[in-house]
Amino acid sequence: MLVDHGLLERVDEDRGYYRITERGRQYLEGELDAEDLELNED
Repeated sequence: MLVDHGLLERVDEDRGYYRITERGRQYLEGELDAEDLELNED
């Protein structure tokens, strides 16, 4: 779900590694509301 909303990105699917995105950082810092999250259509 976090990937779908653009908050995390997959780094290594085989090992299950993820990295926080700039959008994820903005959310954690309170600069982005949960209401502003839309599904990532990639």
